[in-house]
Amino acid sequence: MARELKMYTLAYESIELHDFAPNEMERLLTKSRKYNNKKGITGCLIYFEGRFVQILEGQEERVKKLFSIIEADERHGDIRLFSEDTIDENTFPNWGMAYYPINKTDADSHELEQFRKNIVLLSTMSPVQNVTSILFWKRVRMYLSSKHPKKSLLLNPGLENSIDKEIAKLLNQEVGDKAEHSTGFGRRP
Repeated sequence: MARELKMYTLAYESIELHDFAPNEMERLLTKSRKYNNKKGITGCLIYFEGRFVQILEGQEERVKKLFSIIEADERHGDIRLFSEDTIDENTFPNWGMAYYPINKTDADSHELEQFRKNIVLLSTMSPVQNVTSILFWKRVRMYLSSKHPKKSLLLNPGLENSIDKEIAKLLNQEVGDKAEHSTGFGRRP
C-alpha cells in the first residue's frame, strides 16, 4: 500500500528588492502558475505596494522545496515565514495564484478603496480551515490598512507581542487542539 503524503501549508511575507514592471510580474506569475500546477501546489499571492504575502499548500516536500527557491530568489528581501501547518485539505483547491496589479500611485482613491474592500470581502468569504489561512488573511488585512506596507510590521516589538497574543487567541478559540501547528513566532511543538 502506498504511503499517504501529508498535505501542508505555509505562509510568508517578503518585500520586493526592486520595483517589478507589470510585464515582469506577469512573466513571473505565468512561470509560477505552470510550476505550481505541475507540482500540485495551490495558494494565494497578494502583492501590494512592494509587499508580498503568500500562502502555499500541497504535498509537504514540494511546498518546502518551493519555499527554499523563493528564499534564494534575489528579488525578495526580508522574507519571514510566519506560519505553517499540516492540513487535511487545501483551503484554495481551485486556485492557481491569485494576483491583482494595483499600485497607489497608479490608482485613484476610489479604485484603491475598492481593491481593499474586495480583498477584505474575499478574506471573510474564504473557508477558514487552519491557523495558517487565518493568519494569512489577518496579515493581508494588516498590510492593506498600513500607511507603510513596505516596512515589516514585525520589526515593531510591540506589534510582534500583539501578534503573538492574537495567535494564542486564535489557537485557543478557533482551532482548538491543533498541537501540530507551528507559527514561526516561538518554539515549534
